[in-house]
Amino acid sequence: TGATKTFINSQILHHLVPMNSILKQSSSFLLADGIASFNVLGLVDLSVEFNNFVTPIKAYIAQHLCVDMIIGMDYINRYNMNINVQKQIVTIQLHNHHIVVPIVNVTKSVRIPVISSTTVLLPSSSTRTIPVAIPISSIFLPFIPASSFKTHVLVDNKNKNLNFQNYRSDLVLYNTKRFPKTIRKGTCLGYLLCCSMFQHPRTFYSSYHNLLGATRRTGMTPASSDLTINSDSSNRSSKLSNNNSTYASRTSCSLTETVLPSKKLRNPIVTQHLNSLVENIENDQNKQDLLSLLERFSNIFDITKHNIARTPIPHVINTIPHSPPASRAYTQPDREEVMYELVQEFLKAGLISESNSPYAAPAILVKKKDNSFRFV
Repeated sequence: TGATKTFINSQILHHLVPMNSILKQSSSFLLADGIASFNVLGLVDLSVEFNNFVTPIKAYIAQHLCVDMIIGMDYINRYNMNINVQKQIVTIQLHNHHIVVPIVNVTKSVRIPVISSTTVLLPSSSTRTIPVAIPISSIFLPFIPASSFKTHVLVDNKNKNLNFQNYRSDLVLYNTKRFPKTIRKGTCLGYLLCCSMFQHPRTFYSSYHNLLGATRRTGMTPASSDLTINSDSSNRSSKLSNNNSTYASRTSCSLTETVLPSKKLRNPIVTQHLNSLVENIENDQNKQDLLSLLERFSNIFDITKHNIARTPIPHVINTIPHSPPASRAYTQPDREEVMYELVQEFLKAGLISESNSPYAAPAILVKKKDNSFRFV
């Protein structure tokens, strides 16, 4: 990235370290243009893990950061980090050891909570096998321990797969402390990770509410039977269940009531547009099924009004401190009326606003296939 220091987003910091470990020391940096300032809230000690090798680094806490973390030149120089784009590997040097980490393509993953099935007391410096449960009957996936157990309990199965049969499996835990550790029934010990073909991350829930514990505080309930998958997107949902028709019916009703958007009065133009999308389908049943699906989410296809994207990130264009360049406007007599109408339409919709800035950019009208114009 070219950053001289390592930065971390303040919005995810509370998931990684306790707040009392943050050194509140405000400071300011300059962006790549050398003019715009970049404010930070303080410093924090972080540990970046590569293949079980922990690499400590001090990171600056940024309030507005486009990513979760930026690794700066301070980290790259300290650990002699090298990114080999051709071989798709990253190498770092630590304690005279060279660590090679493959670059993995970013994919959406499903996190399946692994829940303690019973309350277990771990004496000091002892090893115990604890039964765990998940909301899926049978699966074989890598297990990632929860962050709260990394400092107190060492998981012997780290970076290994767990085999679940009939919703159950066993996990070996080792207590390294001098005092006993109690793991209560319903505690989330970690997650199973698997790649997903869905476009949105998904969280697993269950209709079985007998197992309670730490998962209730996270909005999840451990399960040993029926499973419902709720997507982060309000317009997408899926359902998995076993052969128990009673639970399946109950889950289906719950999805209909909570996930599917309610039908609203639609604009006739939208209805006409939806009908044109399915008019070439010959099979009447398939046509009706697709039309019903489109009507259910008709708000997505409504192009009769402008939508404005609202983002919490402040958008700023930092200009060079000198007088603006003089640009001569060029006229297009055949499109002046169209340009005026589009500008008035965008002003009314709130997409643009009047400006007295001396800086300006040209606006061009591109003719579309239907003889209308696109404003670029």
